[in-house]
Amino acid sequence: MKKIHLLTILSLLLLSTVACNKESVSPFRIIDAATKEGVPNATVELHESVGGTIATAGTAVFRERTTTDDLGNYQFDYDVKDGTLFSISAGADRYWNSTANSYRNHKTLELDPEGYVDVKVRKVDTVEYARFDINDGIGIRFTGHRIDTSYISIRRGNNSISYAYFIFRNGEESSYRSEEFYVPPHDTTTFEIIF
Repeated sequence: MKKIHLLTILSLLLLSTVACNKESVSPFRIIDAATKEGVPNATVELHESVGGTIATAGTAVFRERTTTDDLGNYQFDYDVKDGTLFSISAGADRYWNSTANSYRNHKTLELDPEGYVDVKVRKVDTVEYARFDINDGIGIRFTGHRIDTSYISIRRGNNSISYAYFIFRNGEESSYRSEEFYVPPHDTTTFEIIF
């Protein structure tokens, strides 16, 4: 009887050791908006709203900075008092920064992954002078008799975007076009314009 009782105690100790070593997921997480997986090594900052009222915003005062673990978990040491407004902001390599107000309600924050567009522009006719304007969020212009160029545009991945562009020949607008396409997360897609 003593052997069975001793065996039961040893089994319970072993189970409790395994349970303690299991990696747990914290309610305080930074996750990838596309995959919903934790973002490791993200920088997370806590800001407290000071001097505001319910009707007016206060000044955001930095309180603490931390980094997420391999599963995207984070924890602040700062005492988050009831009745005080807090916000968090987070950022990581190859992600767009994000901010959430009401820290108590947004313990998990999603970061949009970057996506990359390799924009290639080529003018076939080298006799006629042209101007090419593209609106890809910042507005870019190319001019000349010969246009053969490319650039990389960093966009929010896992989204569809629209590029609008104008082609002016000899000073007069000749065409306007708009194209929508999908930008994959953490990957490059090519957008080519030949005129």
